[in-house]
Amino acid sequence: MTAYGTIAGSRTLDPAVDIVLHEFVHDKLYGAVEIKFEAGRVVLIRKTESIKPVDRINRNEDDEQR
Repeated sequence: MTAYGTIAGSRTLDPAVDIVLHEFVHDKLYGAVEIKFEAGRVVLIRKTESIKPVDRINRNEDDEQR
């Protein structure tokens, strides 16, 4: 089993999917991944990346206290 788990119902992980998921884990993706299948084969992997806004007010106060 890989660091990100396995795809439910899958006995083997498509090598292309494994590479892509490994990359997302390595890059610490914050978002969602959609995998589309046709006839049991992966035909599309869609990544939706999200960005967390930084709370600049509290962050600046924390920096000043150090």
